[in-house]
Amino acid sequence: MKKFIPFLLLTALVAFAFTDCMAGKPPKKPKATPTPAALHTVIGSISADSITVKEPRETKTYKITKFTQIFFENQAVKFDALKAGMRVDVAIGSDPTVAERITAGPAPSK
Repeated sequence: MKKFIPFLLLTALVAFAFTDCMAGKPPKKPKATPTPAALHTVIGSISADSITVKEPRETKTYKITKFTQIFFENQAVKFDALKAGMRVDVAIGSDPTVAERITAGPAPSK
């Protein structure tokens, strides 16, 4: 009888753990890993007729035309106000090689 009681307790514990798993509770999701701050889209280089943008996984070059709108901190500027290393967002239109709007901000902090 003394050996039977621990066996019953162990069986009850296993049954409780099993029914808790089978009770329809979704498994816990792992916490999302925050994106490292260094992964920003930045200006690689800029000239009067093109801008090279470094994205986290690739580099793209866009043409700048006389119709391209260029902004720095929400103010319209000329292309020479932009410098390599600044954060940037490039909007394209029907031609994916031409930048329609360039919105830049200060360089990301390290």
